[in-house]
Amino acid sequence: MQLNDEIISIMQGREVTYAAMSDLFLSLMEVKQIKMLEDLMPIYEEMAENTDNQHIKYGVSCLSEVVREYKASNDTAKKNLLECCSREYSRLFCLGNAAAISESVYVSPLHLTMQEQELEVRSLYKMCSFDMKHTSNEPHDHLSYELMFMSYLSKGTYQNIEKGDNAQAESLINLQKSFIKDHLLNWLGYFSSSIKKYKEGDRLYYPLSCLLLGFIEEDSAFLETL
Repeated sequence: MQLNDEIISIMQGREVTYAAMSDLFLSLMEVKQIKMLEDLMPIYEEMAENTDNQHIKYGVSCLSEVVREYKASNDTAKKNLLECCSREYSRLFCLGNAAAISESVYVSPLHLTMQEQELEVRSLYKMCSFDMKHTSNEPHDHLSYELMFMSYLSKGTYQNIEKGDNAQAESLINLQKSFIKDHLLNWLGYFSSSIKKYKEGDRLYYPLSCLLLGFIEEDSAFLETL
């Protein structure tokens, strides 16, 4: 019972982390998002202190500076910072010649099977009754959707443990293992590298992508222990 309680707690934390990352990569930066980053920063800083993962350490170090700058600013400076972050998001992810934010672009660079990955994740979403519940026109293999899917699976895992259905919980854990291996870790390194090419990514989005990549690397290793 004690082990189950520990796993439930970890899964609840994973649910929050994946959902937060999903939100940060979905749209332009707004007050609620930077406030969320501010609220989660103590958790990220503790994570950085207790790992040797250099992606996490670099990402947290840079993001801490952004949060400190925002907290120390007056209202006008805060507004300007958010506007800068929004312009950086637009430059990186909303222009066709910058950093693509969907899996298919990276796993099929010649665009020969452009729809294959999207169809695969769409099928997984349907099988798991997952609905992003968002009105944007993004493809199903958009980073934000894939991260929210992981949050959804984490929630399902601990809810099934709470109900005593360990078989279904184990099934969802195995699905998360394969989704990370076959999808997220299959392209996030390329995604992060593509952001690094643009100066607009220096302050926020390249560090954020590093933190995300490091977290998923560590999360994958953790899931293999279950």
